[in-house]
Amino acid sequence: RKQREKQKPEEIIEERKNFTIELDYNEKLYLCSTTYMPSSQQIIFSLLEITQIREMEKLKRDFVSNVSHELRTPLTAIKGFIETLSEDASEEQLQYIKVIERNTERLINIVKDLLMLSKLEQIQTIESEIVNLPELLDNILPLFKDKLNEKDMQLKIDTVDEIPEIQGDSFKLEQVF
Repeated sequence: RKQREKQKPEEIIEERKNFTIELDYNEKLYLCSTTYMPSSQQIIFSLLEITQIREMEKLKRDFVSNVSHELRTPLTAIKGFIETLSEDASEEQLQYIKVIERNTERLINIVKDLLMLSKLEQIQTIESEIVNLPELLDNILPLFKDKLNEKDMQLKIDTVDEIPEIQGDSFKLEQVF
């Protein structure tokens, strides 16, 4: 966890900045925040024990990761059997097989999304760069082309004329969109 240098109360007042850090003390985690109140020239200090919150977050991450990995194997097997069944199926059976295939693909995509979410939560570093949002959105639009055509749908990105560039991680923003 990123720790800030110790600041004296006078420095907080002079800089008029708020700051928040996580402290690890006596095997417990605390969220420590300070806020400068200019009207009274006082500092408000709050300390919140967040050990259980962090433990629950870790349990959730581990659960999502484990479930995702455990689901991949049976879904891959189902997909393989669907392909085998399709070869010798009658026209009526093929209709049912297509439904199974479509829903299996949906489940596989959900598992992929869960795995990606799990990986993103484990990565704590963010690459910071200048990002042009309209350009980023234009670049990801082709990714949806096949799915949109398949469902006879259109996706239109409508933005205001002047969107300022932002500071962020273009790769992670692309994944969010």
